[in-house]
Amino acid sequence: MNEFEEDLLRLGPYGFPIDESREELREACWNVLHDNPGLDRQDWIDILVAQYPSEIVDALGADPSDVMHQLSDWWEMEEYEDRVTGIRCNFSEWSEYFINGNSVELFDRLEEAMALNKAL
Repeated sequence: MNEFEEDLLRLGPYGFPIDESREELREACWNVLHDNPGLDRQDWIDILVAQYPSEIVDALGADPSDVMHQLSDWWEMEEYEDRVTGIRCNFSEWSEYFINGNSVELFDRLEEAMALNKAL
């Protein structure tokens, strides 16, 4: 692999360098929605702050009001792409995907099927 190809691997979906701390927080944001079906914005933020404080500080800083504002913005504007399915949504849309336990189970089955298909 040449230097140019290595540089491309470090770029995010919009051509900007990947910020590892923001990627970790994105993953945490998605996990909270997946593991807690039916969350609204405020419940999602509350769980994130309680369960992922160091990831939040690393990615967004330590000013509580600024962090809350940024997380509120992330709900509508920040996107996460599922690595298995390739589905890309903002967190508000993911919360709709994961509206209840049945929808999470269906999504998990889709991931399993796609992973098996890729393995063939």
